[in-house]
Amino acid sequence: MNKPFELQDELTNARNRQKEINKILDTSGNENSKVVVEDDLEEEKSESSMEL
Repeated sequence: MNKPFELQDELTNARNRQKEINKILDTSGNENSKVVVEDDLEEEKSESSMEL
């Protein structure tokens, strides 16, 4: 009980990396969803013009 946690450095590094990843996901989520929607619209236009 009186020993320090042996993996504290690894835990701290993993938590910091998780914060970085969460920031990336938060900021890119909005941009990526716009891109996906735009791509879907382009595909729908192409498919509908092919049907005619």
